[in-house]
Amino acid sequence: MSLGSHAKTVCSYLNDFKAIHSNPEGHPAGDNQTGCGRKFFNYLISFCWGRLHRRFTSWVGLGFVYHLEFTWLKLENEDAINEYPRWESFNTAHTGDKSLTDFLKKHRFILPVLNALLVRAGSFKIGTFDSLIRPVEEGQPSLFTKDTAADFHKLVFGGFIMLTMELGEFQARYRNWMHLDAKARKTALLCFRRIGLYTRLLLNILASTSFRHYITFMVQHGVKSLVPLFEDRGLYDAKWKLRQVALAGESSLADLAKGGITNEADLSDEESEADLQVWMLHTS
Repeated sequence: MSLGSHAKTVCSYLNDFKAIHSNPEGHPAGDNQTGCGRKFFNYLISFCWGRLHRRFTSWVGLGFVYHLEFTWLKLENEDAINEYPRWESFNTAHTGDKSLTDFLKKHRFILPVLNALLVRAGSFKIGTFDSLIRPVEEGQPSLFTKDTAADFHKLVFGGFIMLTMELGEFQARYRNWMHLDAKARKTALLCFRRIGLYTRLLLNILASTSFRHYITFMVQHGVKSLVPLFEDRGLYDAKWKLRQVALAGESSLADLAKGGITNEADLSDEESEADLQVWMLHTS
């Protein structure tokens, strides 16, 4: 797609969004704007997945995930969670994470899948997301509390890990797209749907108040920066390759018995289906 075509698409979206807002007739503006924004998001995922892949698999992206994991391990070893004196400040009124909570309620399979995959990768010991599931179901004002801190970290870390993995898997398949048989293409398209799903998960996490509290918690314990260092880029890459091998295990990432997603019904996500339709329209 040319830069001109992309610019035209963006301008068309902005004009449609503005027109919906200024037209009081029909459905409430908020509903129509949500639908308009969703369509534009489908477009972005369909045409920008390659750039996402380059960013997430760059030494900077891999380095951030590396520091995210080991910074948290350091805080856990220092018992920082129990010693932190400001947990109550994170649980005040009007600081909820409704979008993230609603997303996790709608896609209840995500937490068990993330847990199984992260355990397989050796990133966490065998366990569950029970401490996080409870406040999600109850709609509590904050998802990052003393009781849920470890599970919220798993959610953040898992979101980055899985989106990076799915982008890499789809990119590898896409390179040989013209030579794939029907079964291989179906597997690749399911992978693309997971890209849309995990992108939405990560966006909801990063936009949440709890994520801001999560970063604040790290900073207030002396962690001044999660920025990766250029001289350590080889370490980040080596760590990521080991994680890829561990996640793949003896079978594909799409092994449902070990926590993957293997078919359309598992995803239960009409938005990722729309991503797929847009992408196929422009590659057929």
